[in-house]
Amino acid sequence: MTEATGGSRWRELAKNPRAWLGVIIAALAIAFILQNRESAQVNLLVFQVASPLWITLTVVFVAGLAAGMLLRGRRS
Repeated sequence: MTEATGGSRWRELAKNPRAWLGVIIAALAIAFILQNRESAQVNLLVFQVASPLWITLTVVFVAGLAAGMLLRGRRS
């Protein structure tokens, strides 16, 4: 790959709104992690878990995402 081709690829990425959205989401995720490092205690039925708040919220988000994807797949 030549340097001109590499520069062209970066210009294409800079014009792509999806690439910018990805950068913004990554920056927000990093800010979220840095601001939510304190420990949180979670109780679910008989289980009790203490973990950093950002991990707890991420697990809940992923569980909701998975549930949404499973339910979306059942629609016809």
